[in-house]
Order: sequence, then structure tokens, then C-alpha cells
Amino acid sequence: MAYYHLFSGSLSATWKLAKAHQLITSASVTSWDNKSHYCLPLVDGANAYRYLYKESSFDGSLGYEYSKGVWDVNVGTRYLNSRMKPVVEQGGVSSSYTRDVSKLLPFATITYIYDPESYKTLTLQYERSYDFSNLIAMDPSNAWRSEYSYDKGNPNLAPGFTDEIALQTRVGGFSLRSKYVNTLATSRIYQLDDNKNEVISYDNGLHHQYIFLYVGFPMLQLSDKWRVNYHCTYKWSKESYGGERRVASQVTGGFLSMATLPGDISLSCSAELNSPQRSLYSDLYYLGNIDGSLGKWFLKNRLYVGLNCSYTFLTRSRTMTQQFRYDSRFDRSMFMATLSASYQLKWGNKRARVNANRVVSIESMRMN
Repeated sequence: MAYYHLFSGSLSATWKLAKAHQLITSASVTSWDNKSHYCLPLVDGANAYRYLYKESSFDGSLGYEYSKGVWDVNVGTRYLNSRMKPVVEQGGVSSSYTRDVSKLLPFATITYIYDPESYKTLTLQYERSYDFSNLIAMDPSNAWRSEYSYDKGNPNLAPGFTDEIALQTRVGGFSLRSKYVNTLATSRIYQLDDNKNEVISYDNGLHHQYIFLYVGFPMLQLSDKWRVNYHCTYKWSKESYGGERRVASQVTGGFLSMATLPGDISLSCSAELNSPQRSLYSDLYYLGNIDGSLGKWFLKNRLYVGLNCSYTFLTRSRTMTQQFRYDSRFDRSMFMATLSASYQLKWGNKRARVNANRVVSIESMRMN
């Protein structure tokens, strides 16, 4: 049984400086305390295991907004402070440490409306975020065996961060998006000790960078009831840990076709094919998928019956590195079909109407 105390509160305000200028502020606090009665009785008696922790955090933000004419600007920063003290008590001995993190997280969005009549925009965004480790990784009783050993401190005390820059616009009928992401994350490390036993530890030295480009082509209208959307993407990535690095690139092409068949039957099918890609960890190639669906409304649009099918295919891979282990001997190409029926019941007057839905589905799956 776990007993805890939880307190949280938030406050936000907008300050109008002028017609096109304003400040937006917010603040929130959270306090979580289970230090009194939280117990994990893994063993009985004097060696009972108790994992206690107390955490408090403050999250505040200050942003400036400017909106006039063809410009829309939103810039600011968040301030994040998180303090946690996990404690382990076992056999009359306790171990603990304190994680105290204070970070500034800037953000910005700048939009330029280059065609006000059709509202075509050019938008640039930047944001930094942090990812904190879970409570299991924060357990003070873990004996870290990596180069960041427990004697030097738990590597999970330092949170991972992500910097993301995105740019998107439309040119004619083309949709263009690009993104740059820079991440420092915690990773599991698989090592062998002197007795050839596997030792799992954590380290926050995994560095990942990638550039993503997306092009959405103009919609192809084959007829009044049949249209096709298609896109192409390119991804360049670099992953590194210590002295091990790997650079990879991938091209993806796909389309989505939507049509209305005779009898008012709706048809939707899509496909996506990827070029082979190696990751830092394994040689697993994910090649693509094909999806299709048929559906029709009955009883004055109250009963919908649909059939969905999907086929996913990939290659086999097996690897074991210091950072990753994977064995895909049991992976197979997969086909799945789903038959579903949904009935919608409406009652009540025009002011108050209640909808009730009942969905029945049958799924079948085959591994090839």
C-alpha cells in the first residue's frame, strides 16, 4: 500500500502592452511526497526493501507576442527547476542522493504571411526540451558498471535534451517541411564482466542528430470522385556513442488514394516504401507497408460497415553490440484484416441531441 501527498497549482496571465504587443506569463508548482509510507516488501523481516522519494518542481514561462500585418512572432523561454531525493532503505542501511536540475528552455515561432489572400505562410520554429529518467533508473541501489560508475554518480541525474528547428511553407501546390533535431539521451549499455555475465547499465552519452526533409506534391484529381496525394521524404542521421559513429540516409516515397466507388462505397489505399537504412545499433531494414480500406454507410447514415487490410514487410536482422542487442528471427511480414460495424443512434430535440455508438469488429492476422 502506498500513501503519498500531492500538491499542484498553476497560474497564467496575459499583459497587453499595445495593440500588436503582449506578454504571456505562466507558472506552475508540483510537490510529490511519499516519504512516509511507501514500501516495496521484496523480502520479509529486517531486509525489507523501501524505495522512498520526494520531488518538487517549478515550471515558469515568459513569452512575447507580436502580431501585425504579415508578421506573427512568439518568442520566450521556460524556466524549469526539478528537485528529487530518492532514498532506499534495506537491512537497516539507507542510500540516497539528490537530483537538482535548473534549466532554461527557449522557444520561438516566427511566421511571415507572403500571400495574405490565400494565407500562405513561411514559418520558422525553435524549441528545446528535456527528458527526465524514470524512477527505476533513479533507484539509488543500482550499481552502475559503465565508465560513469555509481561511485562517480548516477548518469541519469543529468537529463537528456532535444533541440529542434523546423521550417515549413507552401510553394504553389507543394508542401515543404524541413527539420533539424539534436538530441543527447540516456542509453542502456550491455557489457560482459570478467565471468562473461551480462551487465546492464545506463549512460547519457548517446548523441543523435538528424535532418528531415518532406515534400508533399500537388493533389492529383483523376476524376470528380477520385484523388491522389503523394509525398517524398529524405532523412540524414548521425548517431554516436564514445568512439563509435554511424551515418545513414533514407529516402521514403508514398501515396494516399481516396475514391468513391459505385454504390457510394468509399475506397482508401496507401503505400509507403523506404530505402534500406542501417542504424547505430543494428542492421534492421524496415521496407514499407500497404494499407487499404472499404466502407459504406447504411440506414440513412446510421450504420457504417468497413473492411481494413494492411500488409507490412521487413527484413531479418540479428546483432549484439555494446549499445544494443536484437534478434529478429521471429519477425515476419504481417498481413492484418479488420471488419468493423458501427451503429449510431440519435435522439433528442435540436437543442439537445445525444449520440450513442456501438462498434463491433473482427480481426484476423497472418504472419508469413
